[in-house]
Amino acid sequence: MLKMFHHDAAGALREIDEFMPDSVILLLAPTDEERTKVSQSLGVHPAYLEEPLDPEERPRIERDDDLLSIILHFPVRALMPEQRDETIVSIPFFPCPVALIHLPKHLIIVSNTDTDLFLYVLEGQYGPVKTHMRTRLTFLIFEAIAQRFNAVLEEIQQKTHRVQRSLRHAHRNRELYELLYLGKSLTYFAASLRAMRTIYQHLLTGRDLPLFEKDHELLQDALIDLEQAEEVTAVRAESLGQLMDAYAAVIHNNVNAVLKILTTLTVVLAIPTMIASLYAMNVSDLPWHDKVWMFPGLLALMVLIGGALIFFFYKKDFLRF
Repeated sequence: MLKMFHHDAAGALREIDEFMPDSVILLLAPTDEERTKVSQSLGVHPAYLEEPLDPEERPRIERDDDLLSIILHFPVRALMPEQRDETIVSIPFFPCPVALIHLPKHLIIVSNTDTDLFLYVLEGQYGPVKTHMRTRLTFLIFEAIAQRFNAVLEEIQQKTHRVQRSLRHAHRNRELYELLYLGKSLTYFAASLRAMRTIYQHLLTGRDLPLFEKDHELLQDALIDLEQAEEVTAVRAESLGQLMDAYAAVIHNNVNAVLKILTTLTVVLAIPTMIASLYAMNVSDLPWHDKVWMFPGLLALMVLIGGALIFFFYKKDFLRF
């Protein structure tokens, strides 16, 4: 998707059809034709537009003459809710690269994920801004990304609580896999946040982007929110690891409890079955085989033996869990 935006003289945000000075270009999940159009129109080397489309691209700053490329990560869902198969457990969130490419008269935002986050920033939901204020717009995007990380971390925490409730009576591995993939999301987040913190701190020096007082405050706020997200990620990743160890033992104990019940049933049914089998054979001279009360008496004996065995296992704590 290729979209271009520009604030007019009245301060209204308008979508435009041509490359105007002081405009912002959104390249989200772009086609080859869209990337070629931007590259040729603005004189940007195609590599700068292709790098953020690689999901393995790491956060960094790169300068080339009058071009400055800042690659960050922001959290996205692995699948949209309507696409997700609830029977399949997968990584729920992962960090996606986005490049903020500064040119003398333009700001290009490139990502392989179509998201409304950057449009919200342009609309002023994270603070007043105009398209010609490229540095301030960049720092508001920093703040938006930091807030998005914190929101996703809260959602991960809620998912963890839900899985915890399921794990109390779990006998299978699905719940553990859910925790495992939540832990993987946190691991990816930790690596991204650590690299982005370094970028934010570097930009605070003002060597790559000119900083006015308001811009400096915005970047400081974004850095604080990012550091908070990094700390929360570290704490929850450690907590999740401990939960996985604890609930692996819980599942093991639950399976053992089921096996105890099955073992008890096997023993309880084995002895009455053996007695009944003897009297079912065509063998003569079995005790009381010709008595009228033999059948009900045999049933009563089997019930008595079964009850005695259950009581025995219960008193030995074999059936208590």
